[in-house]
Amino acid sequence: FFSCLFFFLATMSRMWLLVACLVLCMTLVWADTPHFKWAQDGTKLYITIDVVCTDNRDVALTDEYFSFGCDTSAGRQDLKFQLREDIVAANSTCTTLAHPRKGEFCELLKKGDEHDFDRLVENPKAFKKVMSADWKMGKSKDDDEGDDFFDGTPVKQVGGKKLDKMLKEQDFLVLHVEWPWCRKCDHTRDKFIDLARKMKKSKAKFVSTDPRDNRALRAMFEPVCDYTCYFHVHRKDEGPYKVKYQYDLDAMTESMKKFGTDLLDDVDDQKELDKFVKANPQSVLGVFKSKDDEAAKTFRATAIKFRGQYPFAVAYGKEIEGVSKAPSITVYKPFDEGSTKYEGDFESVEAVGRFVNVSSLASVMEYDYNLKDKLAGIGMFGVHFWTDAPSKEADERMELMKKVSKVFFGDAYFVRFNETQHRYLKDAFGAKSMVVGIQETMDHDALKYAYEGELTEDGLKSWIQKYKDGELKPSFKSEDVPTEDWEAGTVKKIVQKTLDAERTSESWVLTTFYKTYFDEWKDVEPVIAKVAKIVKVFPDITIGQYNHDENYFNEAWFEGANTKPMVHKTFMALFHPKNESTTVFAGPFKQGKILNFLKSNVPFVADKWSDVQGSIKAVAEQEQAEKEAAEAARKKEEEEFDAEHPKINVTEDGGIVKQIIEEGDGAVPKSGSNVQAHYHGTLLDGSVFDSSRERDEPFEFKLGQQMVIKCWDQAFATMKVGEQARLTCTSDYAYGDRGSPPKIPAKATLRFDVELLGFEADEAEEEELDEHDEL
Repeated sequence: FFSCLFFFLATMSRMWLLVACLVLCMTLVWADTPHFKWAQDGTKLYITIDVVCTDNRDVALTDEYFSFGCDTSAGRQDLKFQLREDIVAANSTCTTLAHPRKGEFCELLKKGDEHDFDRLVENPKAFKKVMSADWKMGKSKDDDEGDDFFDGTPVKQVGGKKLDKMLKEQDFLVLHVEWPWCRKCDHTRDKFIDLARKMKKSKAKFVSTDPRDNRALRAMFEPVCDYTCYFHVHRKDEGPYKVKYQYDLDAMTESMKKFGTDLLDDVDDQKELDKFVKANPQSVLGVFKSKDDEAAKTFRATAIKFRGQYPFAVAYGKEIEGVSKAPSITVYKPFDEGSTKYEGDFESVEAVGRFVNVSSLASVMEYDYNLKDKLAGIGMFGVHFWTDAPSKEADERMELMKKVSKVFFGDAYFVRFNETQHRYLKDAFGAKSMVVGIQETMDHDALKYAYEGELTEDGLKSWIQKYKDGELKPSFKSEDVPTEDWEAGTVKKIVQKTLDAERTSESWVLTTFYKTYFDEWKDVEPVIAKVAKIVKVFPDITIGQYNHDENYFNEAWFEGANTKPMVHKTFMALFHPKNESTTVFAGPFKQGKILNFLKSNVPFVADKWSDVQGSIKAVAEQEQAEKEAAEAARKKEEEEFDAEHPKINVTEDGGIVKQIIEEGDGAVPKSGSNVQAHYHGTLLDGSVFDSSRERDEPFEFKLGQQMVIKCWDQAFATMKVGEQARLTCTSDYAYGDRGSPPKIPAKATLRFDVELLGFEADEAEEEELDEHDEL
């Protein structure tokens, strides 16, 4: 390059040589950068570099930068660029491709939610001559380039450079910062527009921006793809703030307006102070000699920290009656003592901030959903207690807690929960009879400690002090330990009280973690039951299940695993013997996939794979034999039922057949009647697809109005109140050729055991009956 530059300077007077020189220089620069292709899938980037290294191969990957270089037969080749979005460098690799696909292949793991990059590098123009898309390997373009959602609204869409300028010039910016590929907070965009319209007379400027366009912006606002949504605020001389999204527009507006006021209100005398405190019952006052005092600077920094939570006022160079001389900081509050004065280091933002936080809490607080945000990061543990409806006992417990709270001021916060509304939070302590517990933080998975002694002032003080001294053992939510012995070849029920023993056992324990309200668990349960039968040939493998609705769950159990589990979904964890390590399997939950997962992670399964295949065959044969036996038993039961209950053709073609199980003695409903009935629906093989009896919820419908299948409209019109019957309905009178996926297949004949509980005639029918009675 330097030779080229010298040649350029020496020949400046000759234009044609100048042009030739520039072409030569660019050729030399491009020659140092190898050609490469890139592709992607939902979680990874793939880079194939067209280079054959001979020596000095160097790979340097960071979350933000990609750097590869090596010596080749043609000289040194280097490929360096800044990535459009961050990756997880620690889990990314580059390997040398073998013949015949010579070159280098890099696999980069992307962070966060699955999504596609809109482009690989920050500056694609610089690599126009050497970069191309690898269409054979995967996608190379983002599916979602964003949209023009905010066009024609008070919200201005701006790019990275424009936003930099606005941050320097505008005093009050409200920002909607959202990854275009993330859809978890899409619902906030309409509210953001409404907020901009409602605050159009304020000095706030509302903008939307793509965080991919500005790395400095990403570092400042730290946007994430999460279901907890935020708007962002930037004040020129203060910096960025995150404001939690609220569904109520008026509440959101009031929250946002707090960021548009002056950071510090000036008060000159007692009269102004009284006016300020009256308008702001929960507020903070600082008195200092001047703005330049270090204590005053600390106070201002603290006010920035609590912007939007509490109003701050300040007096410089003045003494206000009733307030100690400068420097002083006082927290005013409409409860307990009414105010608290600070005694501590006036130059520590952390110390002053903690004082403001702690002093702003009531001695005993009522629980609400927003309390978690208020107490986050406060550095105190919680004493939680439960009371029910207002009573003398509840009042006495409240007074007791207020007394104890004074002893532990600054160490613990006290929260009252409603016994009826918040019972589920109490259950998490795992002690059924307790009324008081300690929880380390407000996080749902924080360690908990149940108090089960006599509820006295001295007893509580002693117990809380033992917690502070580290002498208490945590309590955990757990189902009862199964009393029946576990049988090999079945799924073992694991509860919190037995989990540690399973994790540290000599066996390999494949445990399914699930929540019962997940629909997918219904599909997974029979699969793992079959896997348990198959791996019965390996005594050192246990197949278990753990319901973390009913048992304590901690994500820390899976630190160091191959991947972080999706705790809001069903997943499997393979605990290696003596808990040496854990491998997570997130699906798909198919028999073959699970067995191959075991094969890849348990050495003796791979060594004895033929035993697995033999077991698969044996289990299949056993299930077939059981199925045939069950079918024979069902047919025998059907024959006996048919012999006792004659068939009645409701239709001439036999499409609806009724068999009366128990005669009714009431009236017969007419078309238009509101019918109440119970039903239990099955396919002909006996598998249940729906049942009001299992739900214990009678079903109601209007007869003859096509609100139900034809079979019901016609069959219930022949039944008396109190009658129980079995209906067999061909597909023509049920769900036809299409069925009702996923439970009712196409062209299915259905069977219902029904009971007519009662009916109400429609108004027209009742009027007709009344006239008849009069006649």
